[in-house]
Amino acid sequence: MNRFSRKHGLSSRKKAPAGLFTLSLIFFSLHIPFPAYAVSFSTFGFGPKAIGMGQAFSAIADDFSAAWYNPAGMTQNKGIELGLGYQYMRPFLKIDGQSFRVQDSHSIAAGFSLPIPFSAWLKDRVFLGLAFYMPWDLIFGIKVPLPQEPQFLLLENEPRDIVVAPAVAIELHPALSLGCSVILNDNTFGSFEATLTPENEVVLDVNQELPVTFTPSASLFFQPGGLWPSLKEFRMGFTWRDDFLIEYEFTPLIGLGYIPLIINFAASSLYQPQQFTLGLSYAPVPRLLFGLDLSYNLWSRMPDPNLVTSFNFVFPIFPVEFAPTKPYLPGFNDTFVPRVGVQYQVKESNSMDVFLRAGYSFEESPVPSQSGFTNYMDSDKHIFSFSPEIRLKQWSGKPLRFPVSLGGYVQLHYLKEHTFEKEHQLLQMYPEYPYPTIQSQGTILTLGIFASTSFDWR
Repeated sequence: MNRFSRKHGLSSRKKAPAGLFTLSLIFFSLHIPFPAYAVSFSTFGFGPKAIGMGQAFSAIADDFSAAWYNPAGMTQNKGIELGLGYQYMRPFLKIDGQSFRVQDSHSIAAGFSLPIPFSAWLKDRVFLGLAFYMPWDLIFGIKVPLPQEPQFLLLENEPRDIVVAPAVAIELHPALSLGCSVILNDNTFGSFEATLTPENEVVLDVNQELPVTFTPSASLFFQPGGLWPSLKEFRMGFTWRDDFLIEYEFTPLIGLGYIPLIINFAASSLYQPQQFTLGLSYAPVPRLLFGLDLSYNLWSRMPDPNLVTSFNFVFPIFPVEFAPTKPYLPGFNDTFVPRVGVQYQVKESNSMDVFLRAGYSFEESPVPSQSGFTNYMDSDKHIFSFSPEIRLKQWSGKPLRFPVSLGGYVQLHYLKEHTFEKEHQLLQMYPEYPYPTIQSQGTILTLGIFASTSFDWR
């Protein structure tokens, strides 16, 4: 993970009653888990065509979502591709038979790709694209529960955050294109200094730093038909995406007279593993298209997702010492994820084209058996999807200069039911541990609607 900094000097000095400050500090300490939402391109996908085909899209990547799935695929369309849509997620999760609340989410997603107007050999060979996501009503939120608290870690630990992924691609040969992209996210680091004056007032200094984390990806798109015409119905794609995470750190410095008390709160969130995806697509007839993707995810590198605290407190009279938080590394397993999808063109005419798509993927959970202290309840997922789309080429009998596509999708995540029994040694050590056995299950429903167009701007 690479990082460059964009430091914001958000320094201020404020006075507040000591009682109010004490309540504020308690609120901060207890409510560092802000509400979180489970939305991201990695979890739910991007664009109706890709989602409708089960995200088996790295060897297709022929619309505005290519900047996310396989930037090298942007070279297939020599004009401009634009898309804009709305996405909605509603979870129905249970732990021990009781509803477990993860809030609904609303978001806007957009993307584009376009050729850069070079001349000579580079003409129609270099493309620029963008995948963009923005939450409907929140810049970001993070939830960091205690390690033993039951939680759907892979859902809750994906805060709502604006994501920008610019991409570039170049066609080296009609058979081969290369691409790359960068995912941009803001990390959050900060501190505040609070000093209690002899007049029983608090002087507060606040500072915040937002380093921008950028995560690279690289891809290729191979069209065998550019070399061997008999294989023109096949496409191959490969994408590598580095791992990334959002880190949060906040350090309040509290002065009790001449005695400093420094507490450091830190957490990591939105972890996405390093991923390798190989895809294949095949069009046996002009109206039928199949896609297949296989991804390998390095979840074993995931860091401790829990809130970590440390203290620096020197009391001159009594030898008081605070122990830092004990880390609980998740011990996740690497996983393979297969995805399959199909598209069928139901209608083709001068006025409109109609497409239907369906897809399926199986996401094995990286979470190991929860027989110990933690309770991460994410289980294996079966994901089903369906997407219709209409491409309008005429309106009132007149050809449209810019054909418009209207598409939507329905996606259902089914989380398999599973039960964990805690180790006997743990129950002996913590006789009042509230979860000797724990069970989870659930479904997640996502819906979306998109409008898109493609045209030659020259």
